Amino acid sequence: MDSGFQKITSKVFLVIFIGFIIVSFMFSDFGSMGGGQTNVAKVDSYPISAKEYQAELNRQIQMYQNFTGGQPLTSQQLEQFGVRRSALNSLVQKKLIQKFADNLDMASSPEEIKKVIKELPYFQTNNSFDTQKYKNLLAANQFSPKEFEQNIADDLRVQAASNVASQFSVSNAVVKDIIELKNQKAAVHIAEVNKGDLLNFVEVTSPEIDSYLSEAANLARVKSLFNERKEELTVKESLKTKHILLRSEGDSQDVLKKAKDIQAKLTRSNFSTMANKYTEDPSGKDNGGDLPLFSRGQMVPEFEKAAFAMKPGQISAPVKTQFGYHIILLEKKTPRKEAFFDEHKVTLAKELIRQSKTSERDQLYNQIISDIETYLKEDKFSEVEKVVQKYKLNYEDDVLANPYSGLSGQIKLETENQDKLFSSLSDQAQTFVFKSPTNAKIVWARDFKGETQQTSLEKERETMIRNLSSRLRQSIVSELQENADLKVYTNI
Repeated sequence: MDSGFQKITSKVFLVIFIGFIIVSFMFSDFGSMGGGQTNVAKVDSYPISAKEYQAELNRQIQMYQNFTGGQPLTSQQLEQFGVRRSALNSLVQKKLIQKFADNLDMASSPEEIKKVIKELPYFQTNNSFDTQKYKNLLAANQFSPKEFEQNIADDLRVQAASNVASQFSVSNAVVKDIIELKNQKAAVHIAEVNKGDLLNFVEVTSPEIDSYLSEAANLARVKSLFNERKEELTVKESLKTKHILLRSEGDSQDVLKKAKDIQAKLTRSNFSTMANKYTEDPSGKDNGGDLPLFSRGQMVPEFEKAAFAMKPGQISAPVKTQFGYHIILLEKKTPRKEAFFDEHKVTLAKELIRQSKTSERDQLYNQIISDIETYLKEDKFSEVEKVVQKYKLNYEDDVLANPYSGLSGQIKLETENQDKLFSSLSDQAQTFVFKSPTNAKIVWARDFKGETQQTSLEKERETMIRNLSSRLRQSIVSELQENADLKVYTNI
């Protein structure tokens, strides 16, 4: 399909990708990859360069920072969100599509490459291509023109290969059937019960615990479990702080002077008001500069060192970090509290006892399913919510569903069960119980006579082709990945 839509999206994809190459490397440190190494990984014969990896890493970091209100990510958050692995996976998929393009003998002409370069805004002066700006910007980012042009050629081939996955023809009859399926709607209440989550609700009495701990073998099991979890059970030293951030690139004396002037006026009682007025941390603008509770290793080193050296109630001098100058108020310091066996043995024994009570758990599981089914049949939704809250179940009420895309909420039905629901759907509410060996979904559903979807055939056809294209592309990448040889040269 060579539609105007595809031409536009292809161009947007390319400009955004090249834009990240140019912009992100202005803030990158290639030496951090170790030993001046050129490549960080290889997919079959396709290398992933340190530059590509750093650009993709910066792009993903920026994406996550947008989700966290612009707050810089700590090293612990980078690990928690799996940002480095995600960046590598993204580049692996790109190389696999590049391989697919090469298998199809797709190539980019010199004219196409020149056209893309000349239209990139980074290289223009007064809306015209500026050769000197092109050379200077590439040199500043450690790119040769040949290397940069090869990157563009590779991306054009990747985009062309992606477009192959969009060559679909969908008849009017199929499109009409899809629209009809989307207009068949159900109003649904659905509760999900996971058998494995119910062990915590199986009753264990004090006499049972005493009897269990009186046996030497059981006591040894509890001690072994405690030793495995001791660090996890230990309360870490932590701080509760507020801060005022003045952003600065480098050691700006003007910013430092402003920070010192603000610090001289600060007290514990006016800190929140002053933070709302002066801080340049977006997440602290309306909450008095408040920061979440943190322990060691969760903040940048300079901030952490200064904060842990303070006493509760103290306000720091300006502290320089990579983000600018911080003025810190330490509100509370919670000391480290080491875990001791006697404090946790009853809880751990109770956990081990519960693991053996599978029959009691299964009985509770069946009782919960029966209760929810009864309440739903009687439209007693408030009673359902009480059960849901008591056992901390997943529950969604008043969600819409259709046979084409399923339920609109987070809980989904398997295709077979969804078909059963819609084949029995009527104006009268019905209740269904769908069980698997480990899980049950209890559903209340009735026909929903809402507004029908007014969609043109062409618009629906475009949506279908986009979805099919995305699925085909994922299928191609998965197939190639199963047979690809991936080598990672450095610890990223």
